[in-house]
Parts: sequence; C-alpha cells; structure tokens
Amino acid sequence: MLNKKIKSKVVLLLLTAFICITITACNNSDDASKALITGIWELSSAKVADQEITRDDFLKQMNLDSFPQIIFYEDNTVSIEIFGEAKKSKWSDDGDGVYTIKDSDNSSDLQVNLENNQLLFSQSGITLVFEKQKSAD
Repeated sequence: MLNKKIKSKVVLLLLTAFICITITACNNSDDASKALITGIWELSSAKVADQEITRDDFLKQMNLDSFPQIIFYEDNTVSIEIFGEAKKSKWSDDGDGVYTIKDSDNSSDLQVNLENNQLLFSQSGITLVFEKQKSAD
C-alpha cells in the first residue's frame, strides 16, 4: 500500500498530466480553427432578398474587373481586396465559426461566418458568399 506522501505525488502528477493534455487539446482546436479560415477566399455568389446572384452577374452589376477576395493569414492579419485595392487589418476567432475582422480605423468591425465551407458576410439584407481557393502563403 502506498503511503500518503507517494499518493499525493501521484495525484499531483496525474493532475499535471491532465492539465497538459487539456491545454494541448485546446491549442490543437485553435490550430484546427485557424487552418479552416486561413487562405484565399474568393467571391462565389451573392444573395439579395433570398435571390442568389452569380459572381459574374455581381461583377457586372458592381462594375468590377476582378473578383473580391479576402485573404486570412496565420498571423491573424487579413487582406480584403476589392475595387482593385487591398485593405489590411487583423482578424480574431470568436468561436463557433464566427470571425471578426477589425476595422483599421476602428469605425466598425466586420463579422463573417464560416458555414459549410463557405465564408458568409451579411449586411443590410445582402449576403456575400466566398469560397476558399487555396492556402495563403
């Protein structure tokens, strides 16, 4: 039979191991979430009042020459490319597939949702749908 001192050390060792495993599991979950969002996302369609608009029609209606892109980097920076210009900012993972893009001038933050391998940005009844093209370099 183990004496109290040894039992205490075993319990302490097991608790330490449990904490390490828990922290590692949380970090792996964060890494998995980061892997899901990081990369180049290109506009694939838009939805206005439950009517879907193809990306080609969206480009014509908005008089755009290239597809809008959102590029999420592993270092929590993001680049939004639209109208031929790129705006850089920071992003954060709010959990449950919700990500916040911090506005660089702090006027308002943008929230995007990751659902069914699509990135959705909704505002004022319009939803822009982005699909992942490849990983960001």
